[in-house]
Amino acid sequence: MDDFSLSVSSRSAVTNCIVLEEIITMLFSKADNQQVQFEPEKTELIHFHNKRSPITTPLRIGALVITPKEVARYLGVWFDAKLSFKPHVEKRVTAATAAFYGLQRLATTQRGLSFSAARRLYIACITSITDYGVQVWWRPNLPYNIVNKYQKL
Repeated sequence: MDDFSLSVSSRSAVTNCIVLEEIITMLFSKADNQQVQFEPEKTELIHFHNKRSPITTPLRIGALVITPKEVARYLGVWFDAKLSFKPHVEKRVTAATAAFYGLQRLATTQRGLSFSAARRLYIACITSITDYGVQVWWRPNLPYNIVNKYQKL
């Protein structure tokens, strides 16, 4: 098994953890019957909430205790506890900036790529890095500081 997600919703993080523990226990017993193995050490927990302070209720899988994270990655998209997607945007812009500097070294004025070749590389490499996962987090009324990061790039 690889890359799956369990989501539970209630008004209490403790209730969520209890329900998740029951589901995980059932999954582990079914997995033993089907000869499937999970790696509980790779399990990540994040509590989505709108409170000021982070929720620190842990999840227990047998003897393993999983503490919640403020930021978790799933299928290449970085989710934060408040679903603001600021960490995802920062990581994508940082990766695209590094790719841009690599492209800049290729496109020198004396012996570099032509303008059209550099533009095609920019569209193929850099915009694909920044645009990854945009369908998940984009909304029309985004804060200016998020859009500004893309404008600078």
